[in-house]
Amino acid sequence: MKPSESNQYRDLLQKYNIQKLYLEKIEKRLKVFEDQLNRMKKERVEIKDKTRKELIKSNEIVARDILIKQMQFELKKQKDITSLYNVQIQRDQELETIKSTDRFPVIVIENFNKKDIDTAHKEFVLRGQVVYFKNFKYSIPALKVLIDFGPKAILNVDKQHSSMLNKHKIIAKNIEPQIHSFFGSIKISDLE
Repeated sequence: MKPSESNQYRDLLQKYNIQKLYLEKIEKRLKVFEDQLNRMKKERVEIKDKTRKELIKSNEIVARDILIKQMQFELKKQKDITSLYNVQIQRDQELETIKSTDRFPVIVIENFNKKDIDTAHKEFVLRGQVVYFKNFKYSIPALKVLIDFGPKAILNVDKQHSSMLNKHKIIAKNIEPQIHSFFGSIKISDLE
């Protein structure tokens, strides 16, 4: 593992842990505010003769209700962020596991079309990567986009289209990778 990858992983793990602590704090505060709101609502029903206090508490209830809605929104947002960190950590761990077993990671893309290729490039950066298409149906526009992104190798390509990729110094193989949760993998010797 490169030092920069280790630092990135450590930073990501630290962000994840900080995010979890922040979520716990928000959940505790939300519970306190919800309890306060419920108490205030009960008190408001019981106190009938103190109009001024009633008005103050009513305003406070509205303010707390608004605050609770804002905190619920923030809590949902933070949970989504935490979930994204968790997925990224799992993906990084899977990548490290693949690399540690003398296998080469493979980017798995559903279809051979411009949209799927572009999406995969934004997520993984395809330059120098091994790419596998679950559904390879030849398309010139998709091929041009793929060649521009410069992957190292393409898997699941028939012989007819292999020569065109080889002209652009892209290895073309008709082999199936082992599929994992986020990546696929092949033996390093399969690329030779």
